Amino acid sequence: MSSRTKQREEKRRKKRHKRKEKDRIQHTVAPMPPEQRIKRLPYIVVKLLTGANIAENYKLNRDAVAIIWDNDIDHISDEDFQIARRVADELFQEQVKEKSLMSSINTLSVGLMLHKVATQKIERIVNDKAGGRKKILFVKDTGGCGYWRMLVPSRYMDAESLYIDITESELVFDFLLEYDTIVVQRLCNWREYYIIERLKRHGRRVVYDIDDDIFDVPVDNPAARFVKKDQHKAAWGIMRLCDAVTTTSEVLKERLKCPETTIVIPNAIDLDDGYPAKFQGSNDEFKRILWMGGGSHSRDWLECFDAVDRILQERKDVRLAIYGDMPQIIRATLATDEKPWWEQRIEFQPFQAVETYVAMTKETKAEVALAPLSSESFSAAKSNIKWLEYTAAGIPCVASNVSPYKEHIDSGRNGVLASNTDEWYRAITAFLDDSELCANVVNEAVKTVNEHFDVKKIVHDWEEVILGQSYAAMENETQLVGIEA
Repeated sequence: MSSRTKQREEKRRKKRHKRKEKDRIQHTVAPMPPEQRIKRLPYIVVKLLTGANIAENYKLNRDAVAIIWDNDIDHISDEDFQIARRVADELFQEQVKEKSLMSSINTLSVGLMLHKVATQKIERIVNDKAGGRKKILFVKDTGGCGYWRMLVPSRYMDAESLYIDITESELVFDFLLEYDTIVVQRLCNWREYYIIERLKRHGRRVVYDIDDDIFDVPVDNPAARFVKKDQHKAAWGIMRLCDAVTTTSEVLKERLKCPETTIVIPNAIDLDDGYPAKFQGSNDEFKRILWMGGGSHSRDWLECFDAVDRILQERKDVRLAIYGDMPQIIRATLATDEKPWWEQRIEFQPFQAVETYVAMTKETKAEVALAPLSSESFSAAKSNIKWLEYTAAGIPCVASNVSPYKEHIDSGRNGVLASNTDEWYRAITAFLDDSELCANVVNEAVKTVNEHFDVKKIVHDWEEVILGQSYAAMENETQLVGIEA
């Protein structure tokens, strides 16, 4: 290996380490459960009243706040900080200012008094917030899975009967114990197994959500480095401990081999959440082909690369927009001079936070979007989320003629399915040349999404899994109670 190659590899290694360290910091500050808030936040209130320094957006994490007091640092979530600051402001007006306690605020007696009153106020806030509702915690991952499978559905759940918290933190038993139901995602290590085991012994309901076949990851997939046989065994064990397993498709349900507890809940989207959901097209002199995806989809580009290559060579008015990771085959093409027509033709946006990615999707304009997917076993267990996102953005989709797309795309009506290079070429070219076709296909896709993948409808399936009984059964119980009364 040359010295230059070694330098590049060392630079990449440092970048990976820095990114991992940043992620570690960002994902360890979670909102406190109700009882923990009552116990811990009064101390934070007293510190705020006695001169603590506040560092919001601590270490670039918008959800973390550092309370620095007498060389000690408390890291709390922004949500908890807002409660503590509200109580501190009230105590300053009602106690410190009203009773002229400023000169003695650092004494033990005043500190104990402020702590007692703060505890009472926080207890009222917490009890009022929970209000006897079922306490639910979603422990989500940091990517699209956590966003689509937890964050989006939670927005539409019944707030009158469910008190919902969401975190990206590692599992902490004492925190989890204060919730009635804990929903976790793709856990696959033995430490997590033993925490779930303890929760089950204490009567907590645990739901395991998974949207990828982690037991059949191709060797060239980045995830293959982290999910090996030991992780497979841990994941199997955790799933069998849980009360229910939720997944995105019947294909994946069958592979998980626990049909009695596995429930299929498809990914869903709210087309009213700021999405155009109608075709607009590029607003300049260029026409655009859009692809969104991560490194795990790099090899999928082999399905459509030749078609896109031919189009870029033939048409100077076409650009390729890429959101996410640059596919390896395109990197290799740009690294040589063999295909000069690729130069200056790519509009690339690397992955940001998933919320930024979604915001960009809502503003994206293109004539056609691509959803290539290889025919290997691993891909068949994936969901149709790309087609949902493209539809919400108002962009017609050309997808590989494989699961999960062929089950939901009626080719020529609400999208187009392609099986070879000629079919990819003809479909992409048709959308680039015919804005009326684009609009018609998007309109039909929107109808399909509204009918089958509207999160406002699917959210009831999530609520039933979380509560552990169907709404029908709950209604029957209510009616029986009414009769007995």
